[in-house]
Amino acid sequence: MGTARQDFERFVRWLNEPGRLAPESARRMANLTLANFDVVAATARQHNNRSQLLARLARQHLAATSADLPELPDAAAQGKWPWLRLRSLTLGPFRGFREPQAFDLSKRIVLCYGPNGSGKSSLCEALEYALHGAVEEAGSKRIEQRDYLANIHAGRFANPTLTATDAEGGEVQVVADEDAFRFFFIEKNRIDNFSRIAATPPGRKTDLIATLFGMDQFNDFASHFNESMDAALTLAAEMQIQLAGRRQALRIDELTRDGEAGQLRTLDEAAADYAAGVAENLTYDKLKLLVLGNAETPSRLQELDTKLRALMPAVTNISRRIIAELFANADACVVSLATSQRGLDERRSQVSFRQLFVAVHALRAQHEDRCPACLTPIADVASNPFERADAGLRELEELARLEAEHDRLQRAVVEASRSLRASLHNLEELLASEGQADSLIGAYLRALPRNPDAPGWWIAVYSPEADETGATPSLEQIFGVADQAAERDERTREALRLRDEDLAEQARLNDARVWMAEHDVRRRQVMENAAQARARITQWEEANADLIRRAGEEEQANMHDRPIKEAYDSFYGLLDRHLPQPRVRQGC
Repeated sequence: MGTARQDFERFVRWLNEPGRLAPESARRMANLTLANFDVVAATARQHNNRSQLLARLARQHLAATSADLPELPDAAAQGKWPWLRLRSLTLGPFRGFREPQAFDLSKRIVLCYGPNGSGKSSLCEALEYALHGAVEEAGSKRIEQRDYLANIHAGRFANPTLTATDAEGGEVQVVADEDAFRFFFIEKNRIDNFSRIAATPPGRKTDLIATLFGMDQFNDFASHFNESMDAALTLAAEMQIQLAGRRQALRIDELTRDGEAGQLRTLDEAAADYAAGVAENLTYDKLKLLVLGNAETPSRLQELDTKLRALMPAVTNISRRIIAELFANADACVVSLATSQRGLDERRSQVSFRQLFVAVHALRAQHEDRCPACLTPIADVASNPFERADAGLRELEELARLEAEHDRLQRAVVEASRSLRASLHNLEELLASEGQADSLIGAYLRALPRNPDAPGWWIAVYSPEADETGATPSLEQIFGVADQAAERDERTREALRLRDEDLAEQARLNDARVWMAEHDVRRRQVMENAAQARARITQWEEANADLIRRAGEEEQANMHDRPIKEAYDSFYGLLDRHLPQPRVRQGC
């Protein structure tokens, strides 16, 4: 871990550079880590092991650790190099070389070329050993240096001899110094890995660069610092958070208590506005009386409910004029039908001829070229029966029109009769509703057939004196009942108009009843919430005495670790900033 320590020492120097303005707490934490470097380096970030160790060390020594730059070995880069360039290398036995071999390295460019197994890698590893005092490949494979470097045939290895040229042109012996020459030699496997940097995730690129230049040990050391050491510190604020929550609840209760009057005032103003919207100059108390009433006075809503449950008489839509028109229409239809009947009777004989002509005309489809009676060819008969039938039908077109008109008049008589009977039935029901079912007219109307077939069933009212029983009313008497129906219809229509107004008022008052119920619930909830808040405020100190005590103890307990947290957070941020890119973290 020597290289990691040296790089960390450079980091400590970096923290103390003029203008860096690193916080004193961060420099203390860095100095504490450096003082215990080997112990710290032996831990990893898994399970917060490194944070746990640093927390223990910080509790014991951080306050007494100086923030000043400690005494550190001089960096080799700051001294004067004892030589300018490499001169020669002699190696063997060493790896692939059994016998000693000398290589000239004095040229500006030295090219090593040869097939596999010719010793190129052994030559490079000899240079690495002569410069660093060790071969990285052996360490990465966890093989002892003497075993890794020994020639298999000789069973041993000899230290390579590396010479260089100094500033005066003389030859000097190169002494291995890992710190001084760490950036002079890049092992071939590092280059292989670095060649794939373009396909490497961003966080991994820093590791490749660190490995390429021999900083992988420091990078590995730095990667095992946890982003935060809070889990290893006594920073619990559970009791304080809980107490703060209860203080917040207390503040809410105080606001609830203090806001009760304002909320009630707002609700009362809303109630007054609502009542004024129901009716002009209507107060909320009067609206409550209309909707709810009291022990002495039933509410207007109750009155409307009772009133609107009453059945309204049906509108008969009958009047003297309508009854007179129905009688006149029925009479006219009967007269027209009788006139039509006389016209048809006068031409009764023609009706039989017409039926014959129609029958002959219908046989044309079966015997168009023969007489339908004797089957004689049409060309041989004296008179074409089909032509005679066509001529006869044309002559009887007027008869067909009369028959069609007669059928229409028959239907008109039936319709007029039914319409008159339906209106008289309405008069019958009117008299029954008025308690006059057994009156002269009521008995007459009740005795009428429901669906009379014979026309003229109504004509008895034109001459009631002809009825010796006196059971037939006059037409004028029937008109009198129609006048009663018209008068009642007028009263009913006015009552329906007033009923519509009552229904609208009932709807408004029902809406008001629902609104008032919701308003009362809101008002009651405000008062209940305020009452409960006042009770909790009164009991708060007593109810939370134990929590207040424990929160105070908790605050005292974690006060000691807060400076440690601040020191570590600042230290970690600067360490992270010291490296060029974010590091790949290992484990959790």
